[in-house]
Amino acid sequence: MPEIGHPVVWTCETCGGEQRHIVEQLCIITDKLHHDICLATEIDRHTVDRVMTELCRYRKDTRFAGIEKRPRPAEEIEDVAGATGVPCELVLELADAEADWMRRRGYFREKPHAT
Repeated sequence: MPEIGHPVVWTCETCGGEQRHIVEQLCIITDKLHHDICLATEIDRHTVDRVMTELCRYRKDTRFAGIEKRPRPAEEIEDVAGATGVPCELVLELADAEADWMRRRGYFREKPHAT
């Protein structure tokens, strides 16, 4: 899997030829993520979209607000639950499903198991 800064060869949709590119950022296809979370949790798409959008906004706001220490996961869940009107248990289930999805696709490295 290429990482940021790695050169990659990509097929151009317009001409069909191969083009060289440098990976500038990793992105997540939100529609696919939300769809897969719906399947994994059996929670309706409207709720998943609302909670995941608020989680994303919350994470961006806390990251760019100059907060030195990221909020604890429990605080994040409570704040998002309050903002969306969705019970904390469902927000936690969705956040866990998102983390599982990201881990399976290599966005997060697996933590080594203690031996």
